[in-house]
Amino acid sequence: AEDKSFFRKIGAATVAAIPLKARDAVFGAFILASRHAQKICHDEVLSSLVLLVDCLSCALDGRRTRLEFEDQLRFQTLLADISARFLHLPAGRLDSEILSALQRICEISDVDRCTLWQMRAEKPDTLILTHVYQRDGASPFPGGVDAAEVFPWTLRKGMEGNIAVFPRLCDIPPEAVRD
Repeated sequence: AEDKSFFRKIGAATVAAIPLKARDAVFGAFILASRHAQKICHDEVLSSLVLLVDCLSCALDGRRTRLEFEDQLRFQTLLADISARFLHLPAGRLDSEILSALQRICEISDVDRCTLWQMRAEKPDTLILTHVYQRDGASPFPGGVDAAEVFPWTLRKGMEGNIAVFPRLCDIPPEAVRD
């Protein structure tokens, strides 16, 4: 009913929706809508449209693949550059190079903040925030924070060697309520 209401709203009398597919996955749709009779619904017209959409799908998938490859190449180039910078770095420049690396990681990842937490010899059971880079407009982040106090569950997962990823804050599990 919602589909019909929407198509009526845009003045369509005839609609054909053809999925964009590549590598056995649907990644979009090609939708034709007409105010006129069902010409696009004839088998021979629809067959030709499906072929055209398949060509479009291949072109779009090729572009997506190229863009994914370019992103991957940018990350690998950044990794190589950061690694080379740290290789023979004098101790006096370590903090500034770490901040520079955090900034570059933020920019290439398109994130607002990048932080580095380190263990202290006197407190091997926790991590202390030692370096922060944040873009303009990001909420301020307090320095010297103890991870065990602000996100204990996430810290525990990390100390166990696990990666914790939360695409949305509502995805944080109930046992991490304090995080």
